Amino acid sequence: MLKELSEGLHFLHKDFRNENENKRAPIAHRDLKSENILFFNSNRLVICDFAMSTQIQQYQYGSNHQQQVGTPRYMSPEILVSTIGCEEGSLLKCDVYALGIIFWEVLSRFDFQSKFNWF
Repeated sequence: MLKELSEGLHFLHKDFRNENENKRAPIAHRDLKSENILFFNSNRLVICDFAMSTQIQQYQYGSNHQQQVGTPRYMSPEILVSTIGCEEGSLLKCDVYALGIIFWEVLSRFDFQSKFNWF
């Protein structure tokens, strides 16, 4: 489940501008959280709610205030204290931070003792 979620975020962050098929820039979700992940047909995960997402254009600059969107629990410390840089990949890194929080949520709720005899 976590691998499929990681692959979905990787696809959003992939830069297709140099490939012939799809000409699109990387997409920063900006509000990745467990509530925005759905099971599709009971066997597949999908990332949803792209209301705050943005395409990352090369040499895109914006104020720090504009980048402070999302759910505070899943926001990286750089966003919370308004020190996020304006370089191209900074918003993508914030998505990866939110993905780490989701990993922590899933792994901390999984009962390893009842499933495995490791402890």
